[in-house]
Amino acid sequence: MKTLYINNESLIETKYYKYLSIVFTSRLCWSTALRTLACQGNKAIYTIKFINREFSGLPVKLLFDLFKKMALTILLYGCEIWGYTV
Repeated sequence: MKTLYINNESLIETKYYKYLSIVFTSRLCWSTALRTLACQGNKAIYTIKFINREFSGLPVKLLFDLFKKMALTILLYGCEIWGYTV
């Protein structure tokens, strides 16, 4: 394989590159980016569930507000990509 240089420094070949929470692959496949966004969304939802368990009796309006701020923003960040694959 040919090594590329810029300003006498060799470039490192990578399979994945993360930029602004979107994962780009060397094969230009969106499945890795989708999996990453889904995993981040699941983590946010589980955090909301944990908060609800720890502080039982929280108002539903507060839980919906947490969902909007924590999970929905992650899931809608790459929504154009999600719709592309369906």
